[in-house]
Amino acid sequence: MLFPDPDKSQAVLIGVSRHTYLDYLPTVDNNLKALSSVLMSASSWSLPENSHCRVVPDPENVDEVVCTERHAARAASDALVVSVPGVYFFTRPEGDPTPGLDYSTGDKPTESHEVCRPPQSGGGCAAAGWRWSIPASEEIRTTLRLDGAGTDRALAGGLRVKADCDVTVEWDVIAGKRRVVNGTLVSQDLQHLADSLPREVENIEVTARRTDTASCEARLYWDDAGLTP
Repeated sequence: MLFPDPDKSQAVLIGVSRHTYLDYLPTVDNNLKALSSVLMSASSWSLPENSHCRVVPDPENVDEVVCTERHAARAASDALVVSVPGVYFFTRPEGDPTPGLDYSTGDKPTESHEVCRPPQSGGGCAAAGWRWSIPASEEIRTTLRLDGAGTDRALAGGLRVKADCDVTVEWDVIAGKRRVVNGTLVSQDLQHLADSLPREVENIEVTARRTDTASCEARLYWDDAGLTP
């Protein structure tokens, strides 16, 4: 498993073991100690002790929690983990969610950071990347700027489409006058991208068009969008 950069990440562990109407709960303290040990372990995330893994046992008030979270959020440029008993939330709050790619012109997609839901909300993670909405019988056309002109680069991530009905989307990625990759997606399909780009190009164009006759809106996702060397 590939962990976020520990030197650029932060964890805040919050536990309440003493309550007005409950007996002392030693398992909360034990869980905080165990979880912090795991996060700082060399066989796990290797978070630097104390400065990157902040434990808040039995906070006296809300301000203590908020202050700690704010300090951690400001210090985290890769990943931030906040944990309270039974709830785990993970996000990449800062940094570039689409490394090597930036929106330039055309239909502007929605950009998102990676977010993981707590267990009681079903768990699972939503990948960083871009999302386009494509109405029935319509198409999108977007130009993206590339980093690293003159070097070897390849597309990364994957394309998928979601909708509340059966849809079909034909898509292309074009660099200059060259078609780099294209294909057809139907609902729940996933197309992995690993195609090399011409060294000299500074932009790519992403196009996607609906070829179905359904009336619902389709959503095209480029998960983990970016470039790799």
